[in-house]
Amino acid sequence: MKINKFLFFIGIIITMLPIMLNAQTDTLTIDLNKAIEIALSENLTLKISQTDIEAKQERIKELQGNLFPQLSASGQYMRNIKKQVIFMPEGTPFGPTLEIGSDNSYNGSLNLSLPLFSLSIYKSIDLGKINLKLSKEKYNEAKIDLIYNVKKSYYNVLLTQESYKVMQINYQNALDNYTNIQNLYNQGIVSEYDMIRAKVRVENIKPTVLQIKQANKITVNILKVFLNINTNTPIKIDNKFISNDVLYNSTISYQSDSLEDNTNIKQLNLQLQLLYTRQQLAKSSLYPSLAAFGNYKYQSQADDFNFGDYKWVPSSLVGFQLNVPIFSGFTKRRQINQIELGVKQLQLQKQYIKNNLQLQVENIQNNMAVAIEKINTTQGNIKLSEKGYYISKSRYNSGQGTLLELNDAQTALFQSKLNNIQAKFEYLLAKIEYEKIIGKNN
Repeated sequence: MKINKFLFFIGIIITMLPIMLNAQTDTLTIDLNKAIEIALSENLTLKISQTDIEAKQERIKELQGNLFPQLSASGQYMRNIKKQVIFMPEGTPFGPTLEIGSDNSYNGSLNLSLPLFSLSIYKSIDLGKINLKLSKEKYNEAKIDLIYNVKKSYYNVLLTQESYKVMQINYQNALDNYTNIQNLYNQGIVSEYDMIRAKVRVENIKPTVLQIKQANKITVNILKVFLNINTNTPIKIDNKFISNDVLYNSTISYQSDSLEDNTNIKQLNLQLQLLYTRQQLAKSSLYPSLAAFGNYKYQSQADDFNFGDYKWVPSSLVGFQLNVPIFSGFTKRRQINQIELGVKQLQLQKQYIKNNLQLQVENIQNNMAVAIEKINTTQGNIKLSEKGYYISKSRYNSGQGTLLELNDAQTALFQSKLNNIQAKFEYLLAKIEYEKIIGKNN
């Protein structure tokens, strides 16, 4: 019996082994375009903004409903505890008062109204349409911010990833030097001090390697959050384009009208349109409004509850209602004045933001130019540092150089590679900052 259970258990393991292996090796490979595509389809912030757009669309339909006829039905029953009376002239046979009506009163009616002219309704609809445009622009802003954050996170991953590779190479070089110096020490060619210094250098680099490795994990997890990917899902980042020198040889071509597509400027323009429309809506209350109405009533009265004997009497009417505002205590005038002040405030705010954006663009242009110069310089430094490192290594092995020269050459090579990676990151960061300012959403 125990043998059968063991064989059954082994069978389950063999069956599940391919699934377990696939689960362990199912790595998601993404490049920058793929990362943006995933973010735009899965990010929760965009989905929230989309629901706001849908709500504004429903609001417009609600406002447009005010242009349609309004039909309502009502019914009423009244029990007259004490009937109404009319006063009769003196000398009439009915006495001084005469009761009217019955104990029970019933009526049902249909009421119809149709606005023929109401400027406020049309202006309310215009206001709803502008609010819809504003919601769409806020969605566009969320999209631009998301693309910017995805790109920045992606570049951060590349920065830490490439830095980790350089640090590993630096560590391996230090380890190779230590192994070589240890062999030379065993042969009595170099001193024990050199061997100790080489060992210390290897051990000093280890914490930095681990630190950069951990930083890479953190940046990868941040990217996963923007992509709405489970942090346990392994991903592989395509880093081919970071070595593409074509990307790093041009600065931006800025024109003054480029800021018109900036999402903040566009939202301020829409807010100005909102204020203008609200001003017109406030003024519309000063204009007359005209509506048509109709009523159909069916009623009956009786002192008993013999419904079959009731006499039901219909009545109907149609008409027009004209409403002409004459005086409202200057409240509308004060409301219009407030809106005019709000327009002036928004215009000043727009100019202030535009000036700041122009300054940011100028700084970005300078940062990109400096980054390009750094990239060109560091690429030359890498070649020189590599040559210097191999020369110092050869000199040390032949006994013509010192360990200090070898360590300095290795540090120079390591630093020149890191400087090159950092310069490329600064260029890419400046580029996406500019794309965000001009409102690029792809």
